[in-house]
Amino acid sequence: MNTQEAIDILEREVSGKFYETQPYLGEALTHAIEHMKREQWQPIETAPMCEDVDLWSKYGRYVRCQHDDYGHWFIWSDEFNQYVTLSPSIKPTHWKPLDEPPQERKG
Repeated sequence: MNTQEAIDILEREVSGKFYETQPYLGEALTHAIEHMKREQWQPIETAPMCEDVDLWSKYGRYVRCQHDDYGHWFIWSDEFNQYVTLSPSIKPTHWKPLDEPPQERKG
């Protein structure tokens, strides 16, 4: 089973009658579904403008990238402490949101 198949099954289950009497389970499943969707690679054509994302190309993964209104891609450089132009030869094919930072444990 792949992630999309799991999402489809869970979405069908969340809409079932059982979760009307157990709303916390429905909320938990809905949260898990949204998290699973967020982790999937999306076609590059759907990438948001001026928002940090991860990119994928035939050369591998690129972390913390953005693109502008003109279709130019930029990648964050810790060395220069700014965005630098991503080589046009990279040609990203997919994107996904950056991973969420770890949450501090309370207690």
